[in-house]
Formats: sequence, C-alpha cells, structure tokens
Amino acid sequence: MHNCQETKERLPDLIFGEMDFREKERTLAELERCPSCDAEYRSLASTLFIYDRAARAAQPDESFWPAHHERLRASYGASPALAPHVAEIRAYAPLWKRILTASVRVPAPLAIASLSLLAVTTLLALRPPRTTVSTARPETRVETRTVEVPVPQDRVVIRTVYVDRSRREGRANARRDNGQNIVSNQTASARPNPAENQREVLQGFKPADTVNLHIIKGSFPR
Repeated sequence: MHNCQETKERLPDLIFGEMDFREKERTLAELERCPSCDAEYRSLASTLFIYDRAARAAQPDESFWPAHHERLRASYGASPALAPHVAEIRAYAPLWKRILTASVRVPAPLAIASLSLLAVTTLLALRPPRTTVSTARPETRVETRTVEVPVPQDRVVIRTVYVDRSRREGRANARRDNGQNIVSNQTASARPNPAENQREVLQGFKPADTVNLHIIKGSFPR
C-alpha cells in the first residue's frame, strides 16, 4: 500500500544515491503511480541540479590559487618594519580580543560554495524523521466464568396401594393349601410301601416240591 509520507521521506536518499538497486526501483515505481510524490521528487532533483551548477561555477580555476598565495605573501610582507611591532602587540593583547579581532580572507567563490553547502545541510537536517508504524497485536484476555452444572437428584415417591381383603385372604389360603400338599407328598413318600417290603422279604425264597397240608378238626361256633 502506497504511503506518500514515507515515500517523500525517502526522496533525499534517492537523490543522493544512498539506496540499493531494489529499493530504488520500488521507489521509482511508487513515484510513477503518485503524481504528488513525483512532483516533489522533480522539485528536489532540480534544486540539487541548480546547486551543483552554481557550485561548479563558483569554484575558481587551478591558476587562481598560486596568484592568490602570492598576493597574501605580498600583503603580509609589504611593511617589514611594522611586522615585529604588530606581532608584539598581538602577543600582549588579551585572548578574547585577539579572537574578536582575528580575520581570515576567504575568496568569494569559496564563501558562496560554503553557504550553499550549509543551506543544503540545514534542509536535510530539518526533514521529518522516519516513523515506523508498528501494528500492535491485540491482547488476548482470558475470562474465567463459573458455570453451574445442574446435578440430578433422586426423587423419593411414596405410594400407598390398597389391596382387597378377600383377594388377600384367597392368596393366603392358596399358599396354605400348597404348603399342606407339599407336606402330604413328603409324608407319603416317606411312608413304607407294603408291596415293596413283601417283595424284599420274598427275595431269594424257593417253594418246596411237595405240599404238606395238615387239617385240624375243630368246632365252629354256631
């Protein structure tokens, strides 16, 4: 996403060649999409071009410096008789007075170039600093809630059942009859069987071959 403020802050780096190739290509692509940023870039580039031309025009030729040095030596050596007295007076003068009265002759082209450089440096120093936009991560809040869980409780149901008395007595009689039948069956099974006893007594008995019958005479009551 294009940001005009950030792009304009990177323009001095683009003009002075302080960007690498990828960053330069990206910045130029953003300038093509934004007319306002492109106009700002062209204005700064034209200002720097004019400054370079003025600085080159203000610089003296190589032949200027030897003649300038000769003039300086000539001006200092014009009055050799006064030179020791001037040096003695300056030696005894206070330090602050020597600093205030000191003067250095500077050529006009060099002064113009220095002033231009000072103006450009001031312009670069007054540009707004780069601001880094940081996306704050939303804080994750942990909320603790107490959830009541319903606990099922057992319900005690008391039920009164009314039973008919006649039906209850009939059931009691039936149970009693069943009990008597069981007892009688057990007694009958425990009672000895005469036929079985007789069979056991006659077991192993062998009848004789002849039958001896004795008749006893007697009188029967009439």
